[in-house]
Amino acid sequence: TFNKLRAPYFGASSASTLFGENPYESAADLWLSKVAGTVIEETQAMRRGNHLESAVAGWFGVEYGIENEGSTQVVRKAEHMYVLGHLAATPDYWMGDDLVEIKTTARMTDVPLAQWVFQVQAQMLCTGARRAYIVWVDATLNIQWELIEANADTQESIFTRSKAFMDAVQEEFMPEWIEREARHVIAMFPDPVDSIESGEHGMELVADYWSHKSAAKHYDEAASKCRDELFSLAGNHDT
Repeated sequence: TFNKLRAPYFGASSASTLFGENPYESAADLWLSKVAGTVIEETQAMRRGNHLESAVAGWFGVEYGIENEGSTQVVRKAEHMYVLGHLAATPDYWMGDDLVEIKTTARMTDVPLAQWVFQVQAQMLCTGARRAYIVWVDATLNIQWELIEANADTQESIFTRSKAFMDAVQEEFMPEWIEREARHVIAMFPDPVDSIESGEHGMELVADYWSHKSAAKHYDEAASKCRDELFSLAGNHDT
């Protein structure tokens, strides 16, 4: 399958994850999925994007032609996966020598999101393209686009960091620079072989954890009480 074909590579769409710019996935999440070989479950947002992609691409072609009167540029589907060492990219479309990446979002934004910019920088690195159009439809249902130029410094950072990441995946060792949460550690070591003495620092962390957890519960209860009193005070009236 296509997912198996891409599995040995670091995908361009994940580039932002390594720089903390992906709101939906952390580097630790990505590392675990690579090591475990799991496939990210398709969400409704992903399905929306897939269904609307060709329509938005066609719309972009029309609007671009209107804005650039006399243009003979044609938006054509990209048919190949492009590989550069450990990196792989599957662009959406080409228009001449420029890439075209289609996005949809439930947010309202008049600038391309950071994760999209990282993605097209990685795509340009793999394909050799010098420019890429990011085309998106947001919550306003208006089409917008921005032309992104290849940035050598950003591309070098993507290549270097993703290489270190994939080397760590091969060794099944999570690098120290990847910030992990308790759930990641539990997933990495589901069956602890023995126990260790936590030491003074460990005991301090345990105490702090329960202190914060107790405080959070207290504030949640206080907030709920205030909310209930406000609703009781308002009755059937707006406040």
